[in-house]
Amino acid sequence: MKKLSAFILILASAAVLCAEIAMPKIFGDNMVLQSGKPVKVWGKADANSKVRVSYAGKNAEAKASADGLWSLHLPPLAASKKPEQFKVFENGKIAKTFSNVLAGEVWIAGGQSNMEFTIRNSTDFDAFKKRMAAEPQKYSLIRFIKPKKSNISKTKLFDFDCDAEWTDIVSNPDFRFSSAVAFYFAERLVNELDVPIGLVITPLGGSSMTAWVPEEFLKGEPTFERELAAFNEKLATYDYQKALETFNRRVAEYEESVKAAKAAGKPEPKKPYDLQPVWTPDPITPTNIRFTPAWLYNAKIAPIAGYTARGVIWYQGEANLTGRLDGTFTSRFNRLMQAWRAEWQDENLPFIFAQLPSFGRQRSWPETRWQQFESFKQTPNSHIVITIDTGEENDIHPKQKTPVADRFARIALNKYYGKNITAYGPLPVSAKFDADSAVVKLDCKTALKCRGNPRGFEARSGGKWVEAKAQVSPKGFVKISSTDGAKIDAVRYAWFDWAVPQVCLFDSEDLPAAPFVFFKNNN
Repeated sequence: MKKLSAFILILASAAVLCAEIAMPKIFGDNMVLQSGKPVKVWGKADANSKVRVSYAGKNAEAKASADGLWSLHLPPLAASKKPEQFKVFENGKIAKTFSNVLAGEVWIAGGQSNMEFTIRNSTDFDAFKKRMAAEPQKYSLIRFIKPKKSNISKTKLFDFDCDAEWTDIVSNPDFRFSSAVAFYFAERLVNELDVPIGLVITPLGGSSMTAWVPEEFLKGEPTFERELAAFNEKLATYDYQKALETFNRRVAEYEESVKAAKAAGKPEPKKPYDLQPVWTPDPITPTNIRFTPAWLYNAKIAPIAGYTARGVIWYQGEANLTGRLDGTFTSRFNRLMQAWRAEWQDENLPFIFAQLPSFGRQRSWPETRWQQFESFKQTPNSHIVITIDTGEENDIHPKQKTPVADRFARIALNKYYGKNITAYGPLPVSAKFDADSAVVKLDCKTALKCRGNPRGFEARSGGKWVEAKAQVSPKGFVKISSTDGAKIDAVRYAWFDWAVPQVCLFDSEDLPAAPFVFFKNNN
């Protein structure tokens, strides 16, 4: 019996010695590593073991902690289209080998449905496929990884709890089911930089900012704190079975109403929004996963937080519309950027984000756009993509994604790759008021111009917003005046949900001016 026990002990010891190093799926075959910056690598190993990582002649070592966690930084890599092996050693023995690994430019693509919007549904997909077929070697430099499911977690996960793997868009036709903005953005970068482009694609349609912020950063921001407190109160009394029964009962009642309408020859009643399958109660959260504080972050971002990247491209805001200029959107978005930078341990991590486009079925998009612009002004190393001249009046998901992606790329190319290209269209700077007019100054890198007659301008007189006239100077000034000589105390431009017909200000490269509002006593 003693011999058997000793034999079992030896086997157990051997199993420990041969334990496989664990690494999150963000590390794998076909991945793209960020060039020009120290590359963070992390994982789990045996307690106190020595870990070494080797790639393209670069090496780095670390010692695992008592609980087996380890992290290290490879020295900065040169961008290269040459596939290399990425090797991980534990105590001098090879533990993992990842093949076909490239070094280039990595971007994290996040947000909600307009970032998630698939390239196959975009206007220019057929043209994109033709370009890809003509130059497959170049397009194979575009690689991406995307979790197969949008799960949530109460705690920060070490790894995705679903399948995810790096692949290039030429060999994997499933790329067509992923982000149009991200892929058109990557295409422009490949054309300009001729280096591998890696995309980490993480968005979820309908998701709010609250879902993408770790809990410790929700605290200290007033609106986030209120949302978290309300959620915790619901969670404390949540009865999943009861919620599911109620949902199923309402679905059954709706289906009966449909049958009754058909039998009576009447129009079929519209299905309530909250009875769509996406709103089926979740076993662990009383709130839809898109609005559950922090838990999307825990499942989809925590496993990649720290993966070395050039920056983040972000398209979100529809789920956080505000009809006020009270700074609550700005405060929350600033907090989100701060949180991600802290989690990446990079206080200068670039954020390039889209301002909301034109859309005709809301009543609070102008205020939200302006608060997005305020975030841009307040947060260093953040950049706003102006989209006011794009969008569809009756569809919150415009199919034309190429102009938006191109403007994301313009900013990246100018600000982070040193390309002599205009990053922004005209941006509002200040306004100087007189009795019946105001002169608005715009930062315009080329000449300011007006397409057609000046339009979309308003002035506030006697507490009411009325149409105003405007004179546009190529040097970047717009004089906005009341039409009847009345005194004014505020001016604004393109302050409409569906603004496309009113958009007239552009620069010489046809980049649109940002919508704006200025107040006489708060300028």
